[in-house]
Amino acid sequence: MIGLVLLSINPTWTQGEANKNLLLAAAMCVSPMVLLIKNTRVLMPRIDLPLAGVAIMVMAMPVLFHPESVRWITMLFTGAWCVFFMMLARLTLISGLRSDEFQKMIRWIVYAYCLVLVVQQICLLTGMPILLNEGAHYARHPWKLNSLSEEPSHATLILSVLMYYYTSTRRAEDCNERLWQTIKETPWLWVAFGWGIFSTVNASAYILGPLCLLPYITRHNVKMVAAITIGIVVLMIATPVGNIGQIGRVKRLAVAMITMDEERIIGGDISAAGRIVPSIRGAKSIDPSDPDTYVGHGTDADTRDMGPRPGYPTDKGSAGIFSIWYNYGAICALLFWVVIVQITARREEWSSIVMMLLAIQLSSDYNMQLLWVVLGYAMVQKQILGGTTLLTRWDCQKNFVSL
Repeated sequence: MIGLVLLSINPTWTQGEANKNLLLAAAMCVSPMVLLIKNTRVLMPRIDLPLAGVAIMVMAMPVLFHPESVRWITMLFTGAWCVFFMMLARLTLISGLRSDEFQKMIRWIVYAYCLVLVVQQICLLTGMPILLNEGAHYARHPWKLNSLSEEPSHATLILSVLMYYYTSTRRAEDCNERLWQTIKETPWLWVAFGWGIFSTVNASAYILGPLCLLPYITRHNVKMVAAITIGIVVLMIATPVGNIGQIGRVKRLAVAMITMDEERIIGGDISAAGRIVPSIRGAKSIDPSDPDTYVGHGTDADTRDMGPRPGYPTDKGSAGIFSIWYNYGAICALLFWVVIVQITARREEWSSIVMMLLAIQLSSDYNMQLLWVVLGYAMVQKQILGGTTLLTRWDCQKNFVSL
C-alpha cells in the first residue's frame, strides 16, 4: 500500500530539481531490498522479462550505437522505474491486500487531496500565503492549485485514475451495483472527488473525470448513454454553451483532433497540443529504412531532434508516445507497450481498454510517475480480483503458480 501512496502524491517538500519527486526516487533506490523477504525471491515472467528487457536496452543501445549521447542519470532512472515496479509486483504477490482495504486506501487519498486543496483555496480567498503544499503559481488563473501533486492537471489525472479503479473494483465484485448505490454509500467521497477536479479551472477534468463512470456502462444501458452523449455533443456544437470557459476548450480540441492537423490542434487548445502534437511528430519520425529506427537515436535524442512542444517555446522537444522508440529503438518500445497492455487490459472489463490507451499516452513521459500510477493500480486491482496470470511466478520447485 505504501508503494501506491507514494505513486499517488508529489509533495512540494520532497521535490528537487525540475520538480522531481525525491521521496519516490528514494523509494526506488531502496526497492531492491524487497528481495530480502524470502517469499519475494521468485521469477514473475510476465512482468520481469519485458521490464528487464526494457532496462537492459535502455542501458545498452546508447552505449553501443550512440556513446556520445550517454547520460547515465537518465538511463539509470528509467531502469530504476522498471526495478521499482518489479519489486512492487512482488509485494503485491505476498501482501494479501483485500478489496475493502484497496478501496479504503483510495478513499483516504481522495479525501487527503480534497482537504489540502480546500486549505489552499481558503488561503487564497483570505489573501494569505498558501500554507500547505504550495505549488507553481498561475498569474492568469490563481485558482489553479496543485493539492498533493506537482500541478493541477496532475491532480486531476491522479484523482480520476484512482476513482476509476475504485468504481471498477466495486463493479467487478458486484455487477448488479448501480452508480446511485455507490454514490449513496459513500457520498462524501464523490463530493471530495468532484470538488478536487472541478474547482481548479482545469479543462482536463471534463475529459478525465467521467472515467470513473465507464464501469457502469453495460449492454443494458449503452443505448441510453449513447443518446445522452450525442445530446451533449450536439449541445456543445450547436449552442453557445459549447463556448463557455473550459467546455469551449474541450470543444475546440475535439474538433481539431478529428483533422490530426498540428496547426489546428495548436489553435484549438495550446495546452492539450503540448501533449498530443509530439506524438504526431514522433509517428512521422519513424523511418523503416533508417537503422536508428531499430536501435534508437540515443538518450534524450527526441529532446534534441523534435521541435519544442506547443505552448512551451523554451522547452525541449519530445516524440510523445514514440519517445522510448525514438531514443532506444523499436524492440525496447514494443517490450514497454507489451507491459502496459498486459497490466492494464482486462478481458472482463471493456473500460480497461480506455485505461490502457491512457497509459500508452502517458508513456510519452516514461520517467514521470503519472504512467506508473496507472500501472500500479491496475496491477494491484488484478491481483485483488483474481482470475489473472499476470503475477504468475516460478517457485523454487520449478512449478508455475498462478494467483
